Amino acid sequence: MAGFEVIMNGRVWVIPEDIVQDWLADYVARAAFRLQQFSFNAEVTMASASVTMTINGKPYSEATFRNEIERAMLEAMIEGTKEKIASLVSPSEASQLTIDVQGTDMSRLSLSVKGPEEIVAKVQAALTE
Repeated sequence: MAGFEVIMNGRVWVIPEDIVQDWLADYVARAAFRLQQFSFNAEVTMASASVTMTINGKPYSEATFRNEIERAMLEAMIEGTKEKIASLVSPSEASQLTIDVQGTDMSRLSLSVKGPEEIVAKVQAALTE
């Protein structure tokens, strides 16, 4: 079965691909929101013209643009995944979970869910339905 591997209380589970696809739309929207700090400034006088662009306060370049998009997507995926996992159980149960998403880029993410066995079992059941 294709999907996203999750470690829950030391055991590996797989989130089905259709659930992961649903999550991705949310992550794209979150990343777009994070990129709203893109700015374009133009200063034109009779003698000269000056145009500067920044993204999140950094001078615009193709590399900066690509890096900021990747960073925004990674942050959105981490934040969104934690929220999605926590939303599978009650708020009091979610407070007992430790949800850790780590990675340096989107192709190397790992997700770990730890907590009381009965709560982790609820999360696992919800993810594999």
